[in-house]
Amino acid sequence: MNAQILNRYCWQLPLLALLGLSLLPDLPWWHPVIGYWPLWLLAMPVTALARSLMMVRRTVPAAPVSQVLVFPTARKHAGDESRKAA
Repeated sequence: MNAQILNRYCWQLPLLALLGLSLLPDLPWWHPVIGYWPLWLLAMPVTALARSLMMVRRTVPAAPVSQVLVFPTARKHAGDESRKAA
Protein backbone atom coordinates (compact mmCIF):
# COMPACT_ATOMS: atom_id res chain seq x y z
CA MET A 1 0.00 0.00 0.00
CA ASN A 2 1.46 3.31 -0.98
CA ALA A 3 0.99 6.65 0.78
CA GLN A 4 -1.70 7.86 -1.60
CA ILE A 5 -3.98 4.87 -0.95
CA LEU A 6 -3.38 5.12 2.80
CA ASN A 7 -4.28 8.80 2.69
CA ARG A 8 -7.55 7.99 0.91
CA TYR A 9 -8.45 5.32 3.46
CA CYS A 10 -7.65 7.68 6.33
CA TRP A 11 -10.40 10.08 5.36
CA GLN A 12 -12.90 7.92 3.48
CA LEU A 13 -13.43 5.12 6.01
CA PRO A 14 -14.05 7.32 9.09
CA LEU A 15 -16.43 9.55 7.15
CA LEU A 16 -18.29 6.51 5.89
CA ALA A 17 -18.54 5.19 9.47
CA LEU A 18 -19.74 8.60 10.66
CA LEU A 19 -22.38 8.70 7.94
CA GLY A 20 -23.56 5.18 8.74
CA LEU A 21 -23.66 5.77 12.50
CA SER A 22 -25.44 9.09 12.13
CA LEU A 23 -28.30 7.32 10.36
CA LEU A 24 -29.06 5.22 13.46
CA PRO A 25 -31.93 7.04 15.20
CA ASP A 26 -31.41 5.72 18.77
CA LEU A 27 -27.64 6.22 18.94
CA PRO A 28 -26.72 9.15 21.19
CA TRP A 29 -23.95 11.47 20.04
CA TRP A 30 -22.52 11.67 23.57
CA HIS A 31 -20.88 8.60 25.13
CA PRO A 32 -20.08 8.59 28.86
CA VAL A 33 -16.58 7.12 28.39
CA ILE A 34 -15.24 8.70 25.18
CA GLY A 35 -17.40 11.82 25.11
CA TYR A 36 -18.57 13.30 21.85
CA TRP A 37 -17.68 10.38 19.55
CA PRO A 38 -18.15 12.14 16.15
CA LEU A 39 -15.10 14.25 17.02
CA TRP A 40 -13.04 11.07 17.31
CA LEU A 41 -14.21 9.95 13.88
CA LEU A 42 -13.50 13.36 12.36
CA ALA A 43 -9.99 13.50 13.79
CA MET A 44 -8.63 11.05 11.21
CA PRO A 45 -9.98 12.87 8.11
CA VAL A 46 -8.71 16.21 9.42
CA THR A 47 -5.28 14.67 10.00
CA ALA A 48 -5.31 13.16 6.50
CA LEU A 49 -6.30 16.51 5.01
CA ALA A 50 -3.49 18.29 6.85
CA ARG A 51 -1.03 15.62 5.77
CA SER A 52 -2.08 15.84 2.13
CA LEU A 53 -1.69 19.62 2.18
CA MET A 54 1.78 19.35 3.70
CA MET A 55 3.01 16.69 1.31
CA VAL A 56 5.19 18.11 -1.41
CA ARG A 57 4.08 17.08 -4.85
CA ARG A 58 7.24 16.12 -6.64
CA THR A 59 7.19 15.61 -10.36
CA VAL A 60 8.91 12.43 -11.34
CA PRO A 61 11.03 12.81 -14.45
CA ALA A 62 10.03 10.56 -17.29
CA ALA A 63 12.29 7.66 -18.13
CA PRO A 64 14.50 8.38 -21.13
CA VAL A 65 13.41 6.71 -24.31
CA SER A 66 15.89 4.10 -25.42
CA GLN A 67 16.04 2.33 -28.70
CA VAL A 68 17.20 -1.22 -29.03
CA LEU A 69 18.28 -2.59 -32.37
CA VAL A 70 17.75 -6.30 -32.83
CA PHE A 71 19.48 -8.05 -35.68
CA PRO A 72 18.31 -11.48 -36.73
CA THR A 73 20.87 -14.24 -36.39
CA ALA A 74 20.93 -17.79 -37.62
CA ARG A 75 19.74 -20.08 -34.89
CA LYS A 76 21.63 -23.23 -34.05
CA HIS A 77 19.64 -25.95 -32.43
CA ALA A 78 21.28 -28.22 -29.91
CA GLY A 79 19.82 -31.24 -31.67
CA ASP A 80 21.64 -30.49 -34.95
CA GLU A 81 25.10 -31.14 -33.50
CA SER A 82 24.11 -34.48 -32.04
CA ARG A 83 22.70 -35.63 -35.40
CA LYS A 84 25.92 -34.72 -37.19
CA ALA A 85 28.02 -36.61 -34.67
CA ALA A 86 25.93 -39.75 -35.05
